[in-house]
Amino acid sequence: MGKVRILTAIVFFLFTLVASAQSTVSNPRFVVFTPSIDHDVLTSYEIAYFAPGATDPVSTPIDIGKPAPDANNQCRAQINVRPIPFGLGYVAKIRAKTADVIGDWSEPSNPFDRRPGPPTNLNTTK
Repeated sequence: MGKVRILTAIVFFLFTLVASAQSTVSNPRFVVFTPSIDHDVLTSYEIAYFAPGATDPVSTPIDIGKPAPDANNQCRAQINVRPIPFGLGYVAKIRAKTADVIGDWSEPSNPFDRRPGPPTNLNTTK
């Protein structure tokens, strides 16, 4: 009986780990990515947003500059998803740029939703 509990706990833990790795975010504000192997000679990166299953972005790609990799070799850039229509299940893709050449799109990010923001400063009055 104890082995069944341990096995169940392990399966639950692994399921939770996998689910959190692909969790959906609402209105993301940052993107984190591993830089291109050619990072030193690039001029910048571009990000674009894609509807579920689409091969073309829903808006014009946006230049996010060339963020410096941190100690873990991860780049972090602020993003704004407000220009895209409200919807569920979007993904982001990034590509590298030089002065003359633009690279291929990256693999898609985890899914995210573009949702209306909530009202603020809510007060009830008499």
